[in-house]
Amino acid sequence: MSKRPRQSGDDAAMRSAASHRAFLAFLRSLPNWAIHALNNGPKLVAGHVLEPRLLFIEKSLQRAEPESAPSLLSMRRATNAMATVMSGKTREGVLTRQILVSAGAGRTITVRAYERAEARNTGVAVVYAHFGGGVVGDIGTSDWFCRLLALRTGAVILSVDYRLAPEHPFPAGYEDYLAVYRWARYERRSDWPIVGVAGDSIGGCFAAACTVEAVKAGEVAPDFQALVYPALDLTRPYPSQELFADAFPMSSNTAQWFMAQYLPAGTDLLDHRVSPGLYAADAARVQTLLVAAGHDVLVDQAVWFRDKLSQHGAAVDWLLFHDLCHGFTSMSGVSRRIESACETIASGIAAMVRRCAPANFSVPS
Repeated sequence: MSKRPRQSGDDAAMRSAASHRAFLAFLRSLPNWAIHALNNGPKLVAGHVLEPRLLFIEKSLQRAEPESAPSLLSMRRATNAMATVMSGKTREGVLTRQILVSAGAGRTITVRAYERAEARNTGVAVVYAHFGGGVVGDIGTSDWFCRLLALRTGAVILSVDYRLAPEHPFPAGYEDYLAVYRWARYERRSDWPIVGVAGDSIGGCFAAACTVEAVKAGEVAPDFQALVYPALDLTRPYPSQELFADAFPMSSNTAQWFMAQYLPAGTDLLDHRVSPGLYAADAARVQTLLVAAGHDVLVDQAVWFRDKLSQHGAAVDWLLFHDLCHGFTSMSGVSRRIESACETIASGIAAMVRRCAPANFSVPS
């Protein structure tokens, strides 16, 4: 009798991911009342109920035996695994290609460009930075969302594979993002006369900081910025950091761990590259879409920044999803509610594109 071939680690991981995706699809198919029953009731914080499937996942992870001191490798693997399992089905009708942007001294920055298959050279680009505290994640973890943005906005989405800490601490990742923005703005001006910046979490910080830096330096500022549950001010604590201290997927301890890896000792927290929200007067010169999640340690920073921008006369499009958590743009496979929220964000960015784009530009309906 022949022996059954032993599974490789990759095969086992694929089978595990497929199993988890199938279970999430089952959860997605259940009505909310059934999920609430499984959770022994809803989670209500500050008057807002967390999406029940997110609560189910949160409770499941809390029941798992926690790692006493998570390693960098385990955090990166967990982040990539979560995005693989929780992202929605791959969107059709989008072409991707790899671009290498020169960063000087023989180094290049990898960029994944997304564009609708039926519309090339549209004249609008959005430079995008993924989440991960500057420490975890990559262009793969934001792949589903970038595909959606390309489909719904008609713009070319330039997702930046920036360097990560602690191997490359602040400001390395941000400098990669800024370099890609300047490349798109100046070297590819004939291809993309309109350039916006966008990102989620630390990526939102990068995008906001890029806007502030361009304005301060007298450069051509981004035509618009889309900041999705961004980190904006590290100079002081906010009430939501305590209120959602144990929230999924980013607790206050996790956020602190990220910053300990990302920021070298002695970093000036007033630096616009660290706390771009402090420079609302500069950011107010650019139209802004600001997105927040209600069950998020960072939600108060977004509310504060919205108010600061408004005080400076900025045009701010504000989206607050009371029932969602940090990082939800990578969880579209979990629930229709999350997928709908992502569609709403994409529509908001499309509206900004429409306001900035040349007269002959056609934004998808």
